This record gives sequence, C-alpha cells and structure tokens, in this order.
Amino acid sequence: MISREIWETLLLDSELLKLVKTPLFLSILGFISFENTLSLKHWKTLTSTKARLEYLFDAYWEAAITRDIVTPQMELQGYRSRTYRRKNPPSRRQTRKWLVFLAQQLHRESQTEFFIEEMQPQMLTKKIYQWQYWFLLFSFAVVCTGIIVTTSLLPYFQPPSSLGIFWLVLVLGLIPGFIFATESKPDGARLILYPFVTLFCWLFKRDIPREFRQNIPIIHKIYLSHRLRIRIPSFQELKSHVLLTIEIIRLALFSFGNQERDDLLPLRLVASSFLLIYLMPIILLIHLIHILLGKIIYNFGFNKSGLNIIKKNK
Repeated sequence: MISREIWETLLLDSELLKLVKTPLFLSILGFISFENTLSLKHWKTLTSTKARLEYLFDAYWEAAITRDIVTPQMELQGYRSRTYRRKNPPSRRQTRKWLVFLAQQLHRESQTEFFIEEMQPQMLTKKIYQWQYWFLLFSFAVVCTGIIVTTSLLPYFQPPSSLGIFWLVLVLGLIPGFIFATESKPDGARLILYPFVTLFCWLFKRDIPREFRQNIPIIHKIYLSHRLRIRIPSFQELKSHVLLTIEIIRLALFSFGNQERDDLLPLRLVASSFLLIYLMPIILLIHLIHILLGKIIYNFGFNKSGLNIIKKNK
C-alpha cells in the first residue's frame, strides 16, 4: 500500500506523476513502501524529476537486494539462498555488475523484456567463449549429419569394426556439418581463410583485418521467427505435422531394410531422431505451404477446394 505522504509528494511533480501511473512504477512504489527503503525527507529535497527518479530506482534496488526470501526453516537447514542453496550467493557488487550488463544488452537489441529462452550467443563477449559455442555447434552438426549419412549407407557398406563406423560418421559429417554451422558462403569463406590470415599477420606483424575480428567466430541469432520472418505455428499445429513427419520417416527408413538386418534397428531409430531435427524448419513451413497451395488452387478456379484448404490451416 502506497502511503498518503508519497502521493502528496508525487502531486508536486506532474512529469513523475505520469510515469508513476504505469503498472511498472506502481509496483515499484508499492514494493519500496512495504520495505521502507524510501526516505521521504531526502526525496523531497530533490528538485529535478530525473534526480527523484534515480533516487526511486536506488531505493528499489536497495529493497530488492536486501530483502530476506529464505524462510526460517531453510535457515535452520543451512540454506543461504533459494537458488544457490548452501552455496554463497553473488555479492551485491557482482549482482549489480551483471544487471547492468544485461540492461546494456537489452538496450543494444532494442528489447524491453528479458527471457532466458531467448538469450542470444551475441551476449558472449569473450572470444574464447564464442569459439567454444561455435565448436559445440559444429560438433553437434557433424555428429547429426554423420549418423544420418552413415546409417543410410550401412545396408550397402559394412565397416570392418565399430571404430570404422565412428570414423565414417566423422568423415561423412564433416562437410555438411561445416555448412550447417556456417549458414552462408561468406561466413564459410571467412572461416576457412581465418587461420591463413592470422598466420600471415603474425609473421609480418600486422593487425588482423577488422572484417575477420568482428565476424570470426561465426555467431548468429538462433530464433527462427526472426531468421525466416514467418509466424511460428502453434503447439497443436506442430504436433500434427511432427507426428505425420515421424510416421513418414519411419516408413521410409524401414522400407530399405529387410528382416535379416535387425541389428541396424537401433541405428535407424537414432538416425530418424537426428533427421527430424534437420526437418524441423521444413515442418514449420508446412503450415504456410498449405495456405499458399489453397490460394493457388483458388486462383485456378477451384474456389471451394481452395477455400477449404485455407480455412483448415487458419
């Protein structure tokens, strides 16, 4: 509950009063009033709206960082934090540092809300972390594509040992894995030239060109809606298309086998799972393809059939 004295102070500043009427600032005022971290005596001495707003945020920070959210029962068990349990939580300085960093990243991306599931690899500021991210992505792509291609070739070519299968997966997945991890020809060309350019600059004591410093390693945004500029289908649409695709993959994979090849069953199941990962963008586009097909049929004069297809996919 916001006290009457706070409202009387707000009435003296029309600009601040407009801001406080928004849900965000109302919740901030209610929180700091409950925690008693706002000094009205000091707040009234401030003359500008900016200074009062900064003091309001400082009071909110103080209330948020000092509040006790660990229950007495948890304290008896030795817990120091709900998140970190018995480990020491970050200090106030560390917390403020990373909150400032997060705010700067959101400002750079023109975002106002932060979601963990939408974190982008661009937040990795150190080159070593960027290289670790890219190598993990590259390794995953190599293994996925290698398993898919190797499993398709096993009915016709049997390596002499399990070690041979392992090397076959790596060799066959190397080129397609590199393509998936680079995503474009310019990125791939820069990545191939990077070690030679680095060696040349080191030998002749020159600076690495700016183009290579900024674009290597390759870091791309990972959310599909921004990349393809399409509407992401609902979970119900995905479920129906994914189940249909899984059934098609299962029939296609097992149609190549015979009853004498039962030992390949686990590998085929693994391959179908990895193949589904790479078919996911196509699955997401199926919804739009159906609507486009309905419009084409409608334009050719089959009005009823075209409208039925469009209605079923909206």
